[in-house]
Amino acid sequence: MAVKLFNEYCCTKKRSKPKNEVYVLISAASHEEGENIGRTLKLLEEQNINQDEYLIVVFCNKPFNAIDITTSYIDQKICNLINIGHSWSKEELPMVNMGRVKKVNADFAMLLAASHNALDPIFISLDADIINCSKSLVETYTRMFRSNDQPFSILGKVDWDKYEINDLFRVGIRIFQYIDAFDRHAGSTSNNLLAKFPRVIESNGCNFAFKGSVYCKVNGFDPKQDLQNCIVGCEADFGYRLQDIYHPYQAMKYGGKGTYVVTSSRRGVITFNNGLAPHEMWRSWGKLGSEGRKLEILKPFKASQDPVRFQLESERIFNRTISSNFGENCLTGSQKEIYSELVKKLALLMGFKVETKSSYVTIVNVDKILQRLNELLIRE
Repeated sequence: MAVKLFNEYCCTKKRSKPKNEVYVLISAASHEEGENIGRTLKLLEEQNINQDEYLIVVFCNKPFNAIDITTSYIDQKICNLINIGHSWSKEELPMVNMGRVKKVNADFAMLLAASHNALDPIFISLDADIINCSKSLVETYTRMFRSNDQPFSILGKVDWDKYEINDLFRVGIRIFQYIDAFDRHAGSTSNNLLAKFPRVIESNGCNFAFKGSVYCKVNGFDPKQDLQNCIVGCEADFGYRLQDIYHPYQAMKYGGKGTYVVTSSRRGVITFNNGLAPHEMWRSWGKLGSEGRKLEILKPFKASQDPVRFQLESERIFNRTISSNFGENCLTGSQKEIYSELVKKLALLMGFKVETKSSYVTIVNVDKILQRLNELLIRE
């Protein structure tokens, strides 16, 4: 597929090659994104680096007979933009998943980089529904890749929008973000609690950068990895395979402030509205069905209005998040004491005081988090 798209592209007027051989990859579902892609491209236009130093490659794809609501929002006047697309036939649809879509886009960019004689191109993978991002995002990635330590992959900082509307949703988003931060740093420490959990660091598809040479070495994204049916999605699988060929706990460098991205929380909102914790969005998405996926409106809720409900629902969300990430029996297995200690530490970061019994966590005090939530515009 990538070869076919590249050959078609070569038949059209070629764009000038970027000076620093940096490629920003965006895969967009033509039947879903709509105006999201326009906002994302506008943010990339406003980067504090010259546009001739990087190329944006947008891969628009849509299922058989679906209506394209996205392409019209792609500004063809953007000088460093390449827009490729494919409409999957009825016969191709059973093979379509996120792994395949990501691979087609990245493989196309690899072919493009080769035509530009790029020795080791840099790829930055972003979602199509970015709400905001650092103006130094592209420049920061480029600088980090060309630093003395020359990392082969970098994780950018990710946040979600809308959680300030609903304090329960905010709790759900924050707890799995703390767990995600724990995942990133575990294994690289030796003198604290995290050292007891040698967890590999997964990649993050909505803000993740990697070198072309590394991509080729692991053969890129796995086209068989389906985000809807596999516990390990296509980006996470890519990250695990990177760690298989390098030091398992230092496969990726953390990008930090300059790689800050705020992405749409629509999937998390829908998951939350279906009675789940936001952390479950990747594992539950394929089971929700078309009707369940329409619940995109986040109802307002402030903890101060109903603290009893807030405490009970926070406890439920907290437990669903813990079991979703660590497993149903994390507090009953051989490492019960260590997990219990970690769960309490995560709760304190949130502002809860908890007790851990069996495989269930009980929240015994929410005073601290209520105080924090009452302070306007606080972002931990």
